[in-house]
Amino acid sequence: MSDALARPATALIADTFDWHALFWTSAALGVVALALVAVPVPEPKVRTGGRFDLPGAIGMAAGLMCLLLGISKGAGRGRGSGTTLGLFAAAVVVLAAWGFFELRVTEPLVDLRVSDRPRVLVTDAASVAIGFAVFSVSLVIPQLLQLPEQTGYGLGKSLLTAGLVMAPSGLVLALGSGAALVGFVVAALIPHQRPAGPAAASAEDSIAGEPAAVSTTKA
Repeated sequence: MSDALARPATALIADTFDWHALFWTSAALGVVALALVAVPVPEPKVRTGGRFDLPGAIGMAAGLMCLLLGISKGAGRGRGSGTTLGLFAAAVVVLAAWGFFELRVTEPLVDLRVSDRPRVLVTDAASVAIGFAVFSVSLVIPQLLQLPEQTGYGLGKSLLTAGLVMAPSGLVLALGSGAALVGFVVAALIPHQRPAGPAAASAEDSIAGEPAAVSTTKA
């Protein structure tokens, strides 16, 4: 539901004020959310122990930052420029070192051994493919709506109109995508059998409240 409301709301803010206001609004809402969680939510009585993998978090953040900077800034600087190639090379080196470290730490940030199992690997690969499909729709359709009609394929609509057009897709995502609706339907129709396929497996896991990477390894 938040996705359906956020698209026209962000468009309205950007049209009324400036696109910089979106980041200030997000920061303010984040502070409010932290305050609302810190005050009424009690401290958990049961502690599971363990420690946070700070080196793993830093390594993953650094590797992904180099990769994403190379992808996002490569068009402007040139795909064959030294800066772009250096960022890609740094991403490969840092992520390889990060994976080597994660396989040897006792409490890793990401358990790569679990991700290497065939069922989990297929689930993750399908999730990436579905994510690209959803992201491409969210990226391409607003651009086509806002491009000038003189281009021959743009519709010349405002940012707010594009946000309103994309709102139903966010509503559909909230009501049935991901996996909530799939999990409920499968549980109702076949209560003693897990759904087949990576997307359905991930769906049921989200309803059960357990990570798909762990639960899909069960028989």
